[in-house]
Amino acid sequence: MRVTVLNPASSTITYGAGDAFGGYVSRTVTITGQASVARSIAENSAAATAVGDPVAGTPHGTGTLSYSLTGEASTSGAFEINSATGQISVKQGASLDYESKTSYTGTVSWSVQGQAAVADITINVTNVTGPAAPAAPTVEAGATTPTTTLDVSWTAPDDLGSAITGYRVRYRTAGPTDWVAHTVSGTGTETTIESLTAATIYKVQILAVNAEGDSDWSASGTGVTGPVQLTAQREVPEDAEAGAVVGDPVTATGPDGHTLSYSVVADVTGASEDGAQAQQQTSLFVVDPATGQIRVAPGAHLDYETAHSHELAVRATHTVNDLPDGHIVNAVITVTINVTDVQELVLAPTLPTQPTPALEIDPASREIAENTSGGTAVGPAVSARGGNGDPLTYSVSGSGAFTIDATTGQIRVASG
Repeated sequence: MRVTVLNPASSTITYGAGDAFGGYVSRTVTITGQASVARSIAENSAAATAVGDPVAGTPHGTGTLSYSLTGEASTSGAFEINSATGQISVKQGASLDYESKTSYTGTVSWSVQGQAAVADITINVTNVTGPAAPAAPTVEAGATTPTTTLDVSWTAPDDLGSAITGYRVRYRTAGPTDWVAHTVSGTGTETTIESLTAATIYKVQILAVNAEGDSDWSASGTGVTGPVQLTAQREVPEDAEAGAVVGDPVTATGPDGHTLSYSVVADVTGASEDGAQAQQQTSLFVVDPATGQIRVAPGAHLDYETAHSHELAVRATHTVNDLPDGHIVNAVITVTINVTDVQELVLAPTLPTQPTPALEIDPASREIAENTSGGTAVGPAVSARGGNGDPLTYSVSGSGAFTIDATTGQIRVASG
């Protein structure tokens, strides 16, 4: 005969045996069951966190069970039990700390048909060595010039019950290079890494810290620093035709083993004689992708009088297959293209010869008595008229006995 005890309680069982001749023997035994169970919970777990599975007995028929928790697990204020389900959970206000206490003991009790059932329980507190690892950070080229900085941001990870007190950041260039520590302070989730190499791929990782320790390092976030900023000057005459070479090619230096490709980013007119500037709707210049040679674009018309210089931005890139946009911008070359003035031959028109206008003179004679005193007018003024109506100036020659008013033509006896 096998007896199965459904609950860890004391049970009295009577059994008997008979034979074919009417004999019968009975026995009564008491079976005492005692369960021993274990549960575990991570330190720093929040209030109401379930401690493993419920410690549950088996009801008789349709009856219900009522559970209670006694012993250190209860009296310490660390745990409580749901009387209906047997589920043990962290009690409000409890602070589980592995470094202070690694386990709690107690007893879970219930009754079945008036029989007491008990289960000894040990609740082990497991050690938490730090917060969860952060997710890979977002890494972007800095917005300031020079663009040898990276802006890094990340999301705070689960602190696993102990507040995060700080972060550590490290970075390196792509490839088998050593990590470089970057100092951050406080609990903010963004930082800027400065003094990097332009046009270079970097990988960045984040580690979170709390009172329990350090998290694992995050997966790497990848970013590329901004391009090298270069300048150049070129010159072209204003009458240059489409396809004309504009000085020497512009060039930049790329990583070893990488071929650079050149393209026009922007074409803006420079200052004209009145100081104005304007954005070109159609590029005046093109650049050879392979050589960086700038040429006058088809259909372009350069005019010194309209704009005697132009500013052209040329971008130099190389291909990187494992980046989202497929390339790195190595350099942006700002090219000032000066337009030289070409002197244009202008013939002056031939004017028709104008005939000299005739001078019309009013012939006249005058008389005056002898011994007339000086200053006396000698008759009416003489007059003449130019062919174009221009004003005339009068003068007298010959005898010094008379004078004439240069403006009016009035003759008078000379004084003295």
